[in-house]
Amino acid sequence: MNTAAVDYKTWSKYNVTNDVFGVQKCIFVNATGGWSRADCEQKFNFLCKFEQFTRSKPFWLPAVFYSGKWIWSYGEQPGFSKWKPGEPNQCCSSGKIFTAYSRPEGWSDTSPFFRAAAVCKYKKGHLYKNLQRQYYAAVINEMEEDVRKEKLAT
Repeated sequence: MNTAAVDYKTWSKYNVTNDVFGVQKCIFVNATGGWSRADCEQKFNFLCKFEQFTRSKPFWLPAVFYSGKWIWSYGEQPGFSKWKPGEPNQCCSSGKIFTAYSRPEGWSDTSPFFRAAAVCKYKKGHLYKNLQRQYYAAVINEMEEDVRKEKLAT
């Protein structure tokens, strides 16, 4: 099993893993290959943030809009979609990342500053990490440039 550390700190700058109400929990693979959870600040090989999902809590899907199409952060195009009626609507100037809601209405695109839990893709035997990095890195760089411009404008 690939237990390489996942860079969850980059999520923090988009407020994906910040928890202001309590201690956030992250899921990791322990020494015996089992799943465990611990405070995210500890040094473990985290897979994803653990959070209880409800119908009212949105969660992030690792997808970006790049070169005219939606792709997962590991480079594949979604095999299906469940967009909310009227979505995606390019809601925001920085709307390169979209969120999925656990409500029946479906997915919605939004700014990377939207606060939500994180969901990771895991396939038995390995974690999808840094695959097709050029797609995701290009979009993240573009978003960071947009953020810098927005800060300069204010």
